[in-house]
Amino acid sequence: MSAQKTGPVIGPQSRAKDKPMTHATTISNGDIVDAVTSGLRRAFAGTANAAKLISGQTGKNPEAVRNWLEGRNAPRAAELAELCRHFDEVFDEFCVLAGRIPPDRKAAEAEQLLEEFTARLLDHKRGRR
Repeated sequence: MSAQKTGPVIGPQSRAKDKPMTHATTISNGDIVDAVTSGLRRAFAGTANAAKLISGQTGKNPEAVRNWLEGRNAPRAAELAELCRHFDEVFDEFCVLAGRIPPDRKAAEAEQLLEEFTARLLDHKRGRR
């Protein structure tokens, strides 16, 4: 019998946004619940009727939406994709969960690096004159 080929298990080491990602653990259903709940709560902070608003925007059952907001259930894959499409906060949380940098943070980091590079370049040119 030949040896079974195994590869790395893909997933985050933890949900902390600043910790490095490893291939040591998998993403659990609970991680998805936490990410969706956190994203929706950020998107609708201070809104009393968040479930109705989300339901109206997505066409999903208000009871299912309440379950997502309260962290009882995770949305199905298609529902998760729809939530990511409608709400940047959910998309950002899911990107972090998947070990990716959300696009808005990438743009901000790129802009900061460009500003630092430009400042160093100008300092270097001034030093040669």
